[in-house]
Amino acid sequence: MVVYGAMSQQPIPIPPGQLIFRDVRVRGFWLTGGYAKMKDGWKAKEHLVDRVCALFRQKVLKPVEVECIPLTRWEEALESHRRKHRDAKVLLTNYGEDVCM
Repeated sequence: MVVYGAMSQQPIPIPPGQLIFRDVRVRGFWLTGGYAKMKDGWKAKEHLVDRVCALFRQKVLKPVEVECIPLTRWEEALESHRRKHRDAKVLLTNYGEDVCM
């Protein structure tokens, strides 16, 4: 598991069974920290992005599900975001009702 966003400053709950029985490993990634200070400049950054893209292609990394809600329904989006154990991240869009990224 790569943690790439923790703006809430809340602890990240990780079930111990995932760590023990599935050998899940947790690694932090700080974009403006280590990535921005890479010594080899753009070449190293391109290599890193290529590696991450390869992990997505190999299905080692999987994108999170997204629930797209138009800005006009912001109250519904807020309620959806407040639900515990939701299945997707809430994404407000300025697109039409039937369009999602």
